[in-house]
Amino acid sequence: WGEEGCALKALEILKMMEELYEGGEEGVKPNKRTYTAVINAFARTGQPENAEMILSNMKRRYELSGDVSLKPDTICFTSTIDAYAKKGGEEAAERAENLLHEMENLYNMGDKDVKPNTRTYSAVITAMGKSGLPRAAEKAEQILDEMEYISSCGSKDLAPNTILYNAVI
Repeated sequence: WGEEGCALKALEILKMMEELYEGGEEGVKPNKRTYTAVINAFARTGQPENAEMILSNMKRRYELSGDVSLKPDTICFTSTIDAYAKKGGEEAAERAENLLHEMENLYNMGDKDVKPNTRTYSAVITAMGKSGLPRAAEKAEQILDEMEYISSCGSKDLAPNTILYNAVI
């Protein structure tokens, strides 16, 4: 299989696991790492829409069941954002930015499991750089400024690093 075939095979296995688990097979219960692996498979093949579909499926399953092993976290969201960054284009940049804002909103409402990190912001800045949007550089700089502000308020883990500055340049 090519990489695209591997992503589709990963999705097929995930669906089989879901069906088996729903049929009573406790030992094959998919969890956030299972879903993240499938998200990453679609990210590698330039299929961010499918990656986001998996993230949405996770969110829905978590909301329905309350099962914390299905609750999307920073890694799940960032992997989906990274998928859009790898694809490039205007729509991809907008989706990446929207997912970042969703994470920020959830975090600000008390969900500490989805705190954006430097990799999250870096992926959004990369998406902006590949977007071709007329104000992409300005938006990337705004994200960098936001990180600097958050860092100065005590979240030292969000201090921009050389990679982020280089991405904005």
